[in-house]
Amino acid sequence: MPAIRNNDIRFAAGRRSRLCVLCAPGVLAAALLVSCGAAQPRAVTVTTQAFRFQPSALEWQAGQTIRFTLRNPDGVEHDFVVDALRVTAASGDGHAQHGPGAGPAPSPGSLHVHAAAFSEASATFTPQSKGTYTVYCSIPSHKELGMVASLVVK
Repeated sequence: MPAIRNNDIRFAAGRRSRLCVLCAPGVLAAALLVSCGAAQPRAVTVTTQAFRFQPSALEWQAGQTIRFTLRNPDGVEHDFVVDALRVTAASGDGHAQHGPGAGPAPSPGSLHVHAAAFSEASATFTPQSKGTYTVYCSIPSHKELGMVASLVVK
């Protein structure tokens, strides 16, 4: 069996150290990508109260997934409509639904969550377009009674 010299051991240890130094950034980058992909949606709840939205001013980030809930404790149906807000990955029980007697459906390029009386509805989506938007209830006469809010997407 050949004898191991000190130089051989140092060389082998040095190679391993260099290998670790070269691999460490890749491992760190992979860990960061996994943690970024696992970001939880931001929970947002809006409550209808006597022909008002609470809160009446909302601020979201473009590209951040929103888990939206429209809570309606009122005895009449309400909806949450934002025209011209571009969203992706929309899903849920309230998105793009319109109840009986609710009047004409909002434009196809709008976000629309409808909640029947004494219920709640939800949708999960990611706003893509930045800007300032008016939120309103499209049920006949509700907007005129003051059922409006503001939304800023940064």
